[in-house]
Amino acid sequence: MAPQSWPSAIDYVAAVQDPEICVISDRLSGAQFKMNMMGIPVVKSGQTAAVFPVTMGDAGQALRLFTTPTQHAERYRALSKHLEEQPSPLFVGAEWIEEAIAYGTGRFPAVLMPWVPGKTLSAALDDATEERDTEAIAAMADTWLATADGLAESGIVHGDLQHGNIMVGPDGNFALIDYDGVWLEGLPLSMMEVGHPNYQHPGRLESDTVTKSADVFPGFVIYVSLRALSAEPKLWDEFHSGENLIFSQEDFVGVDKADRTIWSRLRELDDETAALAETLKAACRVMPDSFPSVREMAEKKEGSFAGATKYIVDRSSRSTAGSWWGADDGPGTPEPSAIADQGVPAMTPAPVAPGTPVPAPAQSPAATPAPAITTNPVPSRPQEPTSSSGDKKLRALAIISFLLGVIVMTIAVVLLISGS
Repeated sequence: MAPQSWPSAIDYVAAVQDPEICVISDRLSGAQFKMNMMGIPVVKSGQTAAVFPVTMGDAGQALRLFTTPTQHAERYRALSKHLEEQPSPLFVGAEWIEEAIAYGTGRFPAVLMPWVPGKTLSAALDDATEERDTEAIAAMADTWLATADGLAESGIVHGDLQHGNIMVGPDGNFALIDYDGVWLEGLPLSMMEVGHPNYQHPGRLESDTVTKSADVFPGFVIYVSLRALSAEPKLWDEFHSGENLIFSQEDFVGVDKADRTIWSRLRELDDETAALAETLKAACRVMPDSFPSVREMAEKKEGSFAGATKYIVDRSSRSTAGSWWGADDGPGTPEPSAIADQGVPAMTPAPVAPGTPVPAPAQSPAATPAPAITTNPVPSRPQEPTSSSGDKKLRALAIISFLLGVIVMTIAVVLLISGS
């Protein structure tokens, strides 16, 4: 019987402090959970799961415990089978354990996989941009282009390429983590998920079209970001929010709006970087199934999708996905941080022929869209209202309350020290 309610990350932390009781799978026998200085299990909490670094024998592992109902068993089993037959250096093994942890009256699944060493792409760029190491960032861009080639050849659609799901190893090579959005041949197309909105084409969030090239646009966003940062590391300080590299979903939706500063800043850079930025802008104006590969977009620029069906960007809002894996929260590293959600706009597609004005509803597009596969609509969240003055007041009050709390705690610490 499926569990009626799922444990939170805090529930799992409490449970795994006594693994002899809560760990019920023989596959996890002998697992040692990493503890922080206070003897509490280290955990990285994401939007749908909690990830615990564990040691089994001499090997560091990641144990992913779900905090929301999940239907990932078929996905992970298909991925494991695929990697056994066609290994890829970009993916590590991921083992689905149907009944791994007991909590309350329920038995809950887990995913066990090797802990990937290194830093997330975001953490690596934090360091490189702070040091203004343009050569290191340029090397990341070259490596990413080769990584995108390897991903296309792997037969796997990752589904959520973003700063928190890409690990930069000690050797400088990339590895991919977070396989909750993975899609492979043989899986239902309805299982293909939309990734982090700050990396997605505007049409991906409100479209009933899924495509096997779903990784190409996000992959190109990452490539352009790395090239831009190698030309001007200060862009990180200007545009990085913690939930992106330098682009946001608003930049893709508002690609032709004068107030999107990122585009004007990129035009000031060298000719090659400016041309890549213009290619990304143009890509936002065509349908999301129009792109052949990251490399072809990088080399042929707009010519790689010439003649593609046009896409009309609309309005609306949507929440981001959270990061899945901590930057350095593996065995022998400091304790983790939490993942925050961030509101971003979404949009509705309307194809028109290239080079023509917006058509009337009865008009047919002259251009034929690139091949795509159509299935059930991607589930979407309801539109959220624009922030009102009342919302702003509530946020201001929350900030003030937080600051007052910090002041009170500081005074308490000072009094405690002075009295000792």
